[in-house]
Amino acid sequence: MVHQHGDEHEIPQEHHVHRKGAWLPADHRVQHEWMKAQVEHVDKHPKKELIPVLKEFKDLIETNSRIYMYFTEMWDEVPLKKPYYKDPTGERKQIRDYRHMLDILNHVFTKAPEWHDAAAGVGMVGVPMVSIFDYVMATPSGHAAFLDPDVNKMLKKLLNEWGKFLQSPESAHVLEPHKQGWFSEHARKDLMQVANGPLKTSHNFEDMYVCDPNAKHYGYKSWDDFFTRQLRDGVRPVASPEDDNVVANACESKPYNVARSARLRDKFWIKGQPYSVLDMLAFDPLAPQFDGATIYQAFLSALSYHRWHAPVSGRIAKAFVRDGTYFSEPLFEGLGDYNVHEIDKKGISVAQGYLTALATRAVIFIEADNPTIGLMAFIGVGMDEVSTCEITVQEGQHVKKGDQLGMFHFGGSSHCLLFRNGVKVDGFPDLNRDGNVAVRSQVCVVRTMASTTPAASADEIGKHGWTAVPVDVNAILNGKPYIHKPEPRLVRDMPFPSDDPVVAKVQDYAKAHLIPQTYHHSMRVYYWGYTILQDQFPECADTLSLSTWALACLLHDIGTTQENLHGTLLSFEFFGAILALNLTRESGAPKAQAESVAEAIIRHQDLGTEGNITLLGQVIQLATIYDNVGGNRALIDHATLVDVNKAWPRMGWSGCFAGTIREENGLKPWAHTTHLGEEAFPEGVENNELMKPFDNWSLGGMDPSC
Repeated sequence: MVHQHGDEHEIPQEHHVHRKGAWLPADHRVQHEWMKAQVEHVDKHPKKELIPVLKEFKDLIETNSRIYMYFTEMWDEVPLKKPYYKDPTGERKQIRDYRHMLDILNHVFTKAPEWHDAAAGVGMVGVPMVSIFDYVMATPSGHAAFLDPDVNKMLKKLLNEWGKFLQSPESAHVLEPHKQGWFSEHARKDLMQVANGPLKTSHNFEDMYVCDPNAKHYGYKSWDDFFTRQLRDGVRPVASPEDDNVVANACESKPYNVARSARLRDKFWIKGQPYSVLDMLAFDPLAPQFDGATIYQAFLSALSYHRWHAPVSGRIAKAFVRDGTYFSEPLFEGLGDYNVHEIDKKGISVAQGYLTALATRAVIFIEADNPTIGLMAFIGVGMDEVSTCEITVQEGQHVKKGDQLGMFHFGGSSHCLLFRNGVKVDGFPDLNRDGNVAVRSQVCVVRTMASTTPAASADEIGKHGWTAVPVDVNAILNGKPYIHKPEPRLVRDMPFPSDDPVVAKVQDYAKAHLIPQTYHHSMRVYYWGYTILQDQFPECADTLSLSTWALACLLHDIGTTQENLHGTLLSFEFFGAILALNLTRESGAPKAQAESVAEAIIRHQDLGTEGNITLLGQVIQLATIYDNVGGNRALIDHATLVDVNKAWPRMGWSGCFAGTIREENGLKPWAHTTHLGEEAFPEGVENNELMKPFDNWSLGGMDPSC
């Protein structure tokens, strides 16, 4: 257990705060204890003259009416109740006005961050200014202040001055083995637990990092020299250095999020913090190329290695640092409402997505040697006072996978990798994993279907839906109801490729062999899948052939006809796929198209959480599950739901299909659908609450019975 996380002892709920990256302790009492010590020191000693940069800050506050209002009100808006009003001992008020704040900063700016053992447990305060601003950041005036351009210019000056101290020999006084030193017993133990965790090694500090254990402070000249310490050769090998399809982890970090089809511009400040690519990439002219990007984000621990490394081999196309905010956090629920008597205590530590658009950040565009990747981007996102980003590569320079790109000074926050729309990347780390992913180890894999599938060209792979996607829909949606909010679409707005001669022949066959209920179900599946493709897979919708999609929909249940149920021992999906393969080929479909349709039919009820499936198979799964049991209902707009059911009425489909399932299970106890639950599946179909209002809709008085 890493001590500073505060999880090794029981934390009362009122004092527990979920922290990302261990920059502040999980136990709020540790932070209070640290703050109490700073306040007591300042109050017990004669008042010192403010250092020049803090005098300038004081002048800014007192000579600018807007900023004076912010910095006066923010302290008044902190609730006058526990735990905000006093520290846990109840003995002393916390900081209550901007003058007191300046005095505390005046004291803090003469010190480097210490390792801190608190009375309630062991912890650390890695970013002291966040500890000072933690409550006021979450007030209405604090929110306004820390977005203000003039305030952020001043904060940058403050941090630059503190940075000079942290790079000076005077800051090395905390690199000692005493209780508050970074080479104390607890500190060394935690540092190495974090460092050894990713690869399950057992290195000592001197084995892991470049240092001189016989020298004072292990040879580190300053606090920053220690914090940007280098790894020894060999302790972090580069993942598959000869395979350009394997992408290396750019930072030693814990996975935070994977987003697919990120919008060029989005509301990054709302709950959920969707990525806004244009803001993330600082409105650079290259940014529009990343509309619909796949984004991977991970955050760094205060105890981790803080240098960045190239995720791919390639040429540095552009590199720059964009100044941003330093202590801004998003408007969480209740913020700004004077009737709310609690303030958000999570702050910047849970605002990782929001920070990508506003915080100081380094942006590096890399033109990968692998043409399947092409242009990609790395973003190093600073947090709070940990906002100094140094880029160590130059535009035009060629880097190999694993080479250094730059570093965070005084720590770091998080980083992002952006892959353009159309680049197929998967195999990302589990977002729920404990601990870091090792820097330079594999973080994801780029799928190059054309190079591994000699039976089809790259164009055929995309056109006929062979693109590999996760079989687990939650991995695609990232645990959310949808990637993009579905658009309302009517049947008349969604083209059906009836002018394709192959589709026309197959459609005639389906009409002749399927009962009306099954044929209507097949047509509804076409329209459900069409809108799912357009909204959730826009990068694929433009390349996927609507004819291939139509063929899969028309034939996916061809195996359920009475003739086919009783004429074969095969489960209906498997026999249906054989029929579909032969029928489409005989109708003139190319091999890649016919086989894609057959593959999708075989697997359209092959639900699971491991491995991949074709795009065509995944979309037909989503569409049939939606129609049969009402699954993933948020993927379809209500207007579309009503209009499609009106155009292609269900005519008692739920009871009809449930009866078909039971009939097959009775004939073939080995039937594939039994893996969904021999009785649970047909019961789920019968109890489809989403479709129940439409289930008895029919055309022209047609008998809805099956």
